[in-house]
Amino acid sequence: LQYALRITSVDEGNESDRVILLNALAIAYGKRGNFESAIKTLRTLIELKPNDATLQIQLIQMYRTNGQLEEALEGCESIQQAQSTTSVVIPPSQKSLLITLHCDLLIRMARTQSSTSKVLSLVNRFFELLQTQPENVPLGPALLKSVGDSMLLLASSFGEHIMTTKLIHFPQSWPLISTRDDALRIAVDA
Repeated sequence: LQYALRITSVDEGNESDRVILLNALAIAYGKRGNFESAIKTLRTLIELKPNDATLQIQLIQMYRTNGQLEEALEGCESIQQAQSTTSVVIPPSQKSLLITLHCDLLIRMARTQSSTSKVLSLVNRFFELLQTQPENVPLGPALLKSVGDSMLLLASSFGEHIMTTKLIHFPQSWPLISTRDDALRIAVDA
């Protein structure tokens, strides 16, 4: 670790070595629980490689681990916007992770809200994100758990009125759930 701390003095001519060492340092900071230093190191890395989606996803994960949910959510949204407007390319193996992170963050933030309207807004954003999910990106168990969590959150907020409210914008199709009514029954029965 002490050797890695000296990497700031690595000359600019050897940028790939610097990136590798900084990445190792960020991982080491994260494993030791020093999340602020890991975040700072990842920000430095992103300055060196602004189009590297993997580094940006690592930063989002570190924000989430550190409880900085708003920063993590902003990171998810900026990566998705950058993907359509710049040369940021998300590797196929990372697309599912990014969508899962984004969904998880929306649900985590919704759980912390005391206002029903804020809960509703965040859950509707979650459902919107499910609708824009590319068909070629497989859904993992964590994302499916988020779907269940969102339904339980709505059931606890709206009770039996969940079936009749027009404020909830349910997706037209559900991952592994055949119809909207099936999803509602699962949530109400839980």
